[in-house]
Amino acid sequence: MTFIQESFSIKDLENLSGIKAHTIRIWEQRYHLLKPIRSETNIRNYPLSELRKLLNISILKNSNYKISKIAELSEEEINSAIAALPSNQSQYFQIKINALIVAMLELNKHKFNAVFKDCTESHSFYDTFLKVFIPLFEKIGLMWQSNVIQPANEYFISNLVRQKLYAAIDNESIDITAKVDELFVILLPLNEIHDMGALFINYQLIAKKKNVIYLGPNISIESLTILNEIEKEKLTYIMHWTVCPPDKEISHYLNQFEQILTPNDRLIIAGRKTGKIKNAQNMPTNFHFLNKMDELNKFL
Repeated sequence: MTFIQESFSIKDLENLSGIKAHTIRIWEQRYHLLKPIRSETNIRNYPLSELRKLLNISILKNSNYKISKIAELSEEEINSAIAALPSNQSQYFQIKINALIVAMLELNKHKFNAVFKDCTESHSFYDTFLKVFIPLFEKIGLMWQSNVIQPANEYFISNLVRQKLYAAIDNESIDITAKVDELFVILLPLNEIHDMGALFINYQLIAKKKNVIYLGPNISIESLTILNEIEKEKLTYIMHWTVCPPDKEISHYLNQFEQILTPNDRLIIAGRKTGKIKNAQNMPTNFHFLNKMDELNKFL
């Protein structure tokens, strides 16, 4: 059995490239841009090479190339045209995201490492994670919803990114003589196992020479009382919510958390689940909810 996805429907191509299936059909009929393999019942299926080509076409189309002009180019000329595009950061990052999608579908570790190396040679690890990995995982989430990828594909790319996060954290020096005037505690609630966002927060704090305790996933509120034994002036809890707590339990969870906070403590919550918090504006003043990961800097 192979986990490498080698065939895609036209709907898969739409979800992966952002180009509507109707448009893809028109490009096929008018310009012969893609070459689907048809089943006995005349259903279109596309090999991985055609997906790769479509992702590259989308880059040129978004760079104001006319589709009629792109249709005249060979695959090598398309690649050369992308390489010759004017310096544009958003376009650069999109190219890297597309390359990582292909690496994920091919389960190609070497291709992943090559893309990562290129990104971090021209940009910081922080920017690479913020501009490449976060949008990548947002796209992977959409792929999950539309059944475009297999679990093995997501586990493959997630574990590679996690390895890079661990390495980046280890590369940051920790000042063991720093005074513990403020302690940052990073945790995930019970049953929350998606730790990528929390690990990135851990990296950001350590890079800024903050005093950090990383507790990780599946932490109960009751177990946090042990932190009262640590001498500190201020305590900041930070969480990244992806799927937990469940929507109907959010208010109760926040009420419970409020009970363990002292007047000097803060609670900061990031992640897509923050959009489910009702009446956020009426929460205690030491509760802070982040819509985007880069908003964390204003609290450091």
